Amino acid sequence: MPSSVPPNGGGARILCAARILCGLGNPGATYRNTRHNAGYMVVDRLAARFGAEFGATPDDYLAAEIEIRDEASGEETVCALIKPLTYMNRSGIAAFQAFERYDADVPDFLAIYDDTALPLGTVRTKSGGGDGGHNGVKSLLERVDRAFPRLRVGVGDDFPKGGLVDYVLDEFDDEEAPDLERALERAERLAEAFAQGGAKRMFDLNARLAQEDKAREKENASDEGSSGEEDRSDEGSSGEEDRSDEGSSGEEDRSDVEAPG
Repeated sequence: MPSSVPPNGGGARILCAARILCGLGNPGATYRNTRHNAGYMVVDRLAARFGAEFGATPDDYLAAEIEIRDEASGEETVCALIKPLTYMNRSGIAAFQAFERYDADVPDFLAIYDDTALPLGTVRTKSGGGDGGHNGVKSLLERVDRAFPRLRVGVGDDFPKGGLVDYVLDEFDDEEAPDLERALERAERLAEAFAQGGAKRMFDLNARLAQEDKAREKENASDEGSSGEEDRSDEGSSGEEDRSDEGSSGEEDRSDVEAPG
């Protein structure tokens, strides 16, 4: 059964957390439901399901610590969910502090963030790569070895040239809610897989889910066969090339929000 670790007493240090899951975003109610806070949303969901609450630490992030059982080995693992308070463009500061605090290794650090290069409703996993024009990832790369695993939540690119900043700092529209929920649900499952068994477990689950998606698409295409339409089920989102270093708009992410004062 999922469980949360008792509150950390305002910063009492757990000497070792096997894994760190870092959801990128901007703090404060103003940004809570914006596209740029997709990473926050994922770790919020995971913490809530495990009955954990985010609390203050002596460092520049909020943390929720959960204890999760690996069904394969039966072992219980402590994982730290963190939300940087540094604002997006200084996320690497908080990540570095978390490494120091929890004594984790780079392969056991998962960055979860929004990506305009992916359609809304899609999720991608990978290890390593560049920043893809994302300032939060750029900051991580300045402080953390680039090989860390990543979980990217697609938010789409429905904005005009020069409109990236406004787009990612706007809230999701009501009509986007079903696609957003589907993406967050999948991202939560993948994040939990990472917490249980690391990057390989997450990648394996992602591959299995992609195959299930293709099977459903083929079944749906077969049901529509009488219409004479060509079966293009293998062109679904699960078969797209991972283009994490390419911004769909070609624009640099300049949506970093500075702290007041």
